[in-house]
Amino acid sequence: MNNIVKALPLALITLTFSAFSNVEGTYAGHNKARIHLWSYKDSDIYQYQLVFTDAYGQQPNAFQAPSAAEITFGKTYTFKQNGSRYDDTQPSQCIIKATFDEGILTIDTQNGCNDYTGQYSFSTKASYIPEEYRGTWSKEPDCNTVAIIDETWFAVDADYGSAFVVDVVDGNDQSHNIVGLEYYEDFYGSAAINIKRIDDKLYIKGEHHAIPYDDIFSRCNKKSF
Repeated sequence: MNNIVKALPLALITLTFSAFSNVEGTYAGHNKARIHLWSYKDSDIYQYQLVFTDAYGQQPNAFQAPSAAEITFGKTYTFKQNGSRYDDTQPSQCIIKATFDEGILTIDTQNGCNDYTGQYSFSTKASYIPEEYRGTWSKEPDCNTVAIIDETWFAVDADYGSAFVVDVVDGNDQSHNIVGLEYYEDFYGSAAINIKRIDDKLYIKGEHHAIPYDDIFSRCNKKSF
């Protein structure tokens, strides 16, 4: 995924990932399986993305479902792969039947992908970045190089797109390991950072958009983001 260097504009990042409904977020299953549900609106239609991965963000596999209204509890939704607009890869013929209840996601499948079948539980731990890290952080006083950390996503450098959270793990040194998935041109890639508050500073180490980071950031007060 080294070609993932320019992704969604920042305005779209905020629009996409701040629209967090009562069913959107990360669900945990057996053997560290993860499903992340997110959406965006296109011509007043909700475009839901159901992404199957693991606690490390590996081998993400996404399925899509349009809906005229937000997902509601007790209703079953059909997710399929639409294929990519950017290459000739054939979409999977697998069909996902997803039923959402309070805190529970039940998956049935047709045409293969039986490994995805089962019940998944909504994970607050794997969906939300701790509040102490949220905000805009910068390496320079002019805020040219920033890290933006929200409730459910993070972005390092405002020129790049964001990664939504699929797992948060407490470190032994009062740090947190954040695993995310970034979306660009119909493809998903993994991103992982370790973050730690040091007094009023934020230490970030990891990789995002195939770029390594090992820097200390200060809180940015600039209002233009």
